Amino acid sequence: MSDHPQGVTDSPVTVVVVDDHRMFGELLRRVISTDPGMACVGTADNLSDGYSMIDALRPDAVIMDVQVGQEDGIAATAELMRKHPGLRVVVLTAFSTEPLLRRAVSAGASALLAKDGAVEDLLAALKPAGPDEFNVDPALLRRLLVARREPGRRAVMLTTREDQVLHLLAEGLDTTAIAARLEL
Repeated sequence: MSDHPQGVTDSPVTVVVVDDHRMFGELLRRVISTDPGMACVGTADNLSDGYSMIDALRPDAVIMDVQVGQEDGIAATAELMRKHPGLRVVVLTAFSTEPLLRRAVSAGASALLAKDGAVEDLLAALKPAGPDEFNVDPALLRRLLVARREPGRRAVMLTTREDQVLHLLAEGLDTTAIAARLEL
């Protein structure tokens, strides 16, 4: 992990990719290498190799697939956060649900992004940010909101404030803008 104050670096953000699809992991490595402020220091296609690589290389950030083979990427995120406080873990998913979003937040992930999302959003989520910042792909949030309104679905009860925050996140506002809008 970097010993620099938040947001101040003189070396690239180091990243490890953990995804069971080797080609996707390699593509992420190449995408990361296009950003001069980042360096992909390794890719792993299973959690065992991922843990070993992260323990040895001590990256600043990890891209974690939500499902790595038959293993749970969010449970792995929680384990990584226990072992490496301050690590930024960006969880990637092809399909999101409210329970998945809640689990990612509880596990300590920094972001939950769609695998079909924008590369710029992924790169931004890997960079240092505020300690309580959590990035969610706005398209995922919109899908969650639509799913909550579908007939026949069991409603998930949110507080009024949680519902307001969810809608503002779906509009693409960041945590600072949401706090200002809601006067928090």
